[in-house]
Amino acid sequence: MKKKTKVTPPVAAIAPKKKLKKVKKIKKKIIIPQITVETVIDTPLIKKNLNSSNRPDEVTFYGHSIRHTFMNNQWYFSLEDLLKVVDVIDPTKFLIDLKNHESLKDKYYQLIETFSYYEGDSPIIIPVINYQNFLEIFPSLREMNLFFPGPFPDWLKDAANRKF
Repeated sequence: MKKKTKVTPPVAAIAPKKKLKKVKKIKKKIIIPQITVETVIDTPLIKKNLNSSNRPDEVTFYGHSIRHTFMNNQWYFSLEDLLKVVDVIDPTKFLIDLKNHESLKDKYYQLIETFSYYEGDSPIIIPVINYQNFLEIFPSLREMNLFFPGPFPDWLKDAANRKF
């Protein structure tokens, strides 16, 4: 059996013990006054679904779903969805042609606005138009051989005049 021997470090390696001074701890309470900020909102409150964050509502015209939203105290309709009513296959390409049309070159961006919302994590940006501006581009659409169904302008007028 082996005997256990206690190994002591050399004398130079042992550090002398220092006396610690007692430190008095002082606790201070800092009081910060609460700041309240009041804001006044002039726009009407919009009831939103919790699942959809600022997502436009949808109305239907003879089975065609049309996204619309209320902003600037009036109703705006998705121009892409309005073009689907007349069976435009690629509304995005058609909007580029409409932007370059002779009668709308100068005032396209004054008539058509954009609306953005999120679907999941990806942003969706759609061109929207109000009823008055739609009436201004209506003749240009006719020149491009697009003919809306007979009751469509009246239906759009009624939808635009709805109360919020």
